[in-house]
Amino acid sequence: MAKGKFKRRNAGSQFKRGHKKNPPYRTYLAPSAVCSDSSIFNSTLNSSNCDYQIPDLRPRLNLKEQNMTEPLGNRVFNLNQLLKMMNSVYEHHGTTCKNFNISLKNEIKYGLGSKFQFACKSCDYVSENMDSFMMCRDSKKIAINRMLASSLQDMAIGIEKAILLFASLDIPPPSRTTMQTIMNQASLNTIQLNDRDMAEKRQFVIRHNTEQGQGNPNHFNLSFDARYNATRMVSSYKPGQAASQAYGVAIENHTSFKYIVGLAVQNKLCWMGAYLRNKGFDTNCPGGHPECTANIPYMQPHSERAMAYDIAEQLSKEDLIIRSFTTDGDTKSHLGLKDFYDKLGNVWSGDSQLRQADPNHLGSSQVRKVRSANWSQTLFEGKKHSRAVTQQAISAFAKDIKARCGAIIQKLRTVGNGNLVEHIDRLPSIRAATLNCYAGNCSFCPHDSLVCSGTGGIGDWWYHSTFLPTHGIHHLKLTQNDRELLSTILEIRLSEYAVRSVSSDTSTQKCEAFNRAVLSTLPKDVNLSRNFAGKLASKTLQLNNSIQESVEKKVSSITGNNCLPVPPFT
Repeated sequence: MAKGKFKRRNAGSQFKRGHKKNPPYRTYLAPSAVCSDSSIFNSTLNSSNCDYQIPDLRPRLNLKEQNMTEPLGNRVFNLNQLLKMMNSVYEHHGTTCKNFNISLKNEIKYGLGSKFQFACKSCDYVSENMDSFMMCRDSKKIAINRMLASSLQDMAIGIEKAILLFASLDIPPPSRTTMQTIMNQASLNTIQLNDRDMAEKRQFVIRHNTEQGQGNPNHFNLSFDARYNATRMVSSYKPGQAASQAYGVAIENHTSFKYIVGLAVQNKLCWMGAYLRNKGFDTNCPGGHPECTANIPYMQPHSERAMAYDIAEQLSKEDLIIRSFTTDGDTKSHLGLKDFYDKLGNVWSGDSQLRQADPNHLGSSQVRKVRSANWSQTLFEGKKHSRAVTQQAISAFAKDIKARCGAIIQKLRTVGNGNLVEHIDRLPSIRAATLNCYAGNCSFCPHDSLVCSGTGGIGDWWYHSTFLPTHGIHHLKLTQNDRELLSTILEIRLSEYAVRSVSSDTSTQKCEAFNRAVLSTLPKDVNLSRNFAGKLASKTLQLNNSIQESVEKKVSSITGNNCLPVPPFT
């Protein structure tokens, strides 16, 4: 007995009347179906030169009108169209019918929209097919389906969950393939819309710099950070090795809005390429076939250096130059700027004045260094501590050093009237006074410590410390090795290089906040090969604007309407 594809082929049930029996290359094909002298990118295949060809197994929807005995389920209506349908039925039904009894004759589904035809049970009245939906202004597209695709970009759910949602609401869901096509189009539209919006935000920053009297308003101070979709980070020195998608975000530090002004996306995934390779075709990503969504090879590691290069290239198209770049301590993204500006002949040295560091990450580096240091057994002399209590004391000591260095930096900024580097020559004496203060000698504190009066009273650091007294630490006994370790740890934040690297008083905290917000639409355990950049652009548009404004921009851009009558968001 013939089964499966052979049975359908022999019966001829897979083809509609008038259709060609040579399907295009995008239908399901076996490697043997492709001739040696043909290309997979041809629109049709010559069956006379091929041994065998699999027919199109995807069923086609029959949109012919079918009589409906009883309306079932719920529908989505546009109110204006509903009123038009009611008025049209009332106007054309006539006055001769004495018993006005309207029923639904048939329905033709178009995603979430439908065409309805009504009939009167008491007479021979039958209406024309009437739309329950609005059309896009610039194209013959159904607006509600486009708006659905736009809304899914701001959610963590995809097409499958949306179908489940509509089925649970007893609303006939749209076709999955149709929705995927619409979402792909909406993704490209959102990317273009977000690019225009970020360009507007960059112009806003330029106007702000001009109003503030900045000599070069086209010079930007940016914060940069990257996020990978890897749920496990193997090493802080080689981040994202297990990731297949990543992005870098650049945020301006001039205005209080902290606008997102640059995005760089790296994507290794391409569903079409994987599908063609599984079917036996010799194709490579990226760019080895049409509609390739990957932009870097799969085996190539993600590079924050390349992301920073791309962002600098984006800004240079508008004659914008990155003056300073605030990053984490474990990145080489600043080298990407150096590579780009060296190519243009613009010397960007990447020293501490241009590459700024995040103070919170420097403080975390100090804490890790203190906890991993080989301190002497007599450091917390006076009590016999167990191993667990000693580790708690070391942790408190690490937090205290971080807090004290932060207080010293703020004091230097205050003394310099906002200029942190004005008294940078005092750093060696400050470090020495801090070291002696922890050792129990506060004789240098009144003049050099900045945060300890050295009088043994209320003004002492030991009195105001948040961490040391709560763990019963009132003095430390530092050996020579402990002094060398502590001196090295203090230089992490109180060296001349470190102080210059935080002189701009900027951080990457807004970048971290952006990454947390993106998790709501792009969880790290979900891979979207085609719509990854679209969802990222949609979230960027939302964070650069209010929720209502971003929704209005997206829907107006997708449907072509000038405004969207939605209630204000609270």
